[in-house]
Amino acid sequence: ARFSMGAYGRNRLWIEYVGGERAKATERAIDVYGLVYHTGYWYAVAYCHLREGLRIFRLDRVRRTRVLEDSFSVPPDFDALDYLLSSIASIPGVHSVEVLFKATMEQAEFRVPRDVGILEQTDDGVLLRCYADGGLEWMALFLIGTRLKFTVLQPPELRAKLREIGRRIVTMAKEERDD
Repeated sequence: ARFSMGAYGRNRLWIEYVGGERAKATERAIDVYGLVYHTGYWYAVAYCHLREGLRIFRLDRVRRTRVLEDSFSVPPDFDALDYLLSSIASIPGVHSVEVLFKATMEQAEFRVPRDVGILEQTDDGVLLRCYADGGLEWMALFLIGTRLKFTVLQPPELRAKLREIGRRIVTMAKEERDD
C-alpha cells in the first residue's frame, strides 16, 4: 500500500531492501515511477538515491518501508512496463524466451497479458518474446494455462521443464487413491 501511495502521490519512500538470497539488506530512498506485475512478481521501477539511477525493485524483497515528505516528478512519457521489459534481460539467471503460438493474434492477445511479453505476428503464428527467471516453472505453467498450441523455440531448458511437468501430471493421473 505504501508503494502505491509513493507512486501515485509522488512521495519519496525510504525502504529496507534485500537484493537477493545472499544479499545484505540496504536502506535507501527511492522515487517510485511505476509499479508493474510481471511473471508472478510485483516490481517497482524507481529512481534510487543510493545508486543515483533508475533501478528495479521486487516488492517481495522489501522488508520495511516508510513514506517521506519529499516529493518528486516522473519524467514525461516514462513507461514503467517498457523500462522493466527492456531491463529485465540483464538480471542474472534470466532466460530469453521465444514461443510460437499456433493461433491468431486476437487469440494470443486474449490469453497473454501485455506484461508477460511482446507478441508479434509471423507467417507461422504469433511469436511471444519475453524473459523468465532461472526456474522456468512459472513460464511453463503459464504456457500450459493459455490452452493454445505452441512450440518453444528457446530456451531448451523450458522444453525440459514442460516435459518434467508432463511426467508429473502422468504420475498423478496413474496414482491410485487409498480409500
